[in-house]
Amino acid sequence: MFFFYIIILEILENQVSLNMAVINKINMANNFLSFRGITTTQERKSYISPTISLLKSPERDLFIPSKRSLFSDPEIRDAVIFAIQKHDGKYRKHPTKKIPYVTHCINVGEKLQKAGFGKDTVIAGILHDTVEDTDTTYKELEEKFGSRVSRLVQEVSHSKKNVSWEEKQISYLKHIQHASIDAQAISAFDKIDNMNSSIECLEEGLNIFANMKATPKKQLKKWNNLRKVYDQTNIPDEIKQEYRDTFEKLCVLTAQNHFLY
Repeated sequence: MFFFYIIILEILENQVSLNMAVINKINMANNFLSFRGITTTQERKSYISPTISLLKSPERDLFIPSKRSLFSDPEIRDAVIFAIQKHDGKYRKHPTKKIPYVTHCINVGEKLQKAGFGKDTVIAGILHDTVEDTDTTYKELEEKFGSRVSRLVQEVSHSKKNVSWEEKQISYLKHIQHASIDAQAISAFDKIDNMNSSIECLEEGLNIFANMKATPKKQLKKWNNLRKVYDQTNIPDEIKQEYRDTFEKLCVLTAQNHFLY
């Protein structure tokens, strides 16, 4: 049973307090996974925790997938559970909310599946940050999910560590130019979801850039440089257009909020 692989969803301030006993946390995890279509039984309990109700709000519509087909495949389900374990306790860079980091990983996987990519690519999308941000190794990914998944994750991971932010971006741009089409698609959807998260904050008038390592101008320059790279690749035109539209919206909102410093 995987109910002990818990996401402890902490909703602060005027929302629901989750300082529960261990058994309630386990129950919450059970309901979370069941709601996402991850269950070992044929039937689901009708009860959905208050946390899940909050996460269904319009502010986080990307959190709850419109379709549950992503979780119907046991190997993809295993990848989701693996990502939940590895990213446990990590959160998105939101100024006021604690949004579990794994939601980003699932969003990327869902986008890849919707775009028609195969299972290995979807799994790699879900696991794309495990080596870079956790104690996961490429060997571990290969043993659990196969050599192709491990290779795709390696293609989209930053190869240089302990270097400046600027050096890392330059290295990544060169790296992704020569990556496979599937890896480039994972990379593009990764950045699209990151930009969408920033857009959500900016629409609320929040300065998402305050939590980033570079200024807004440098961040926008990075995303624009990536746009140029993706436009030169053979990834589907729909992905290129989605990236351009998302980037344009981000630029407009950043300017409207006077965060161009």
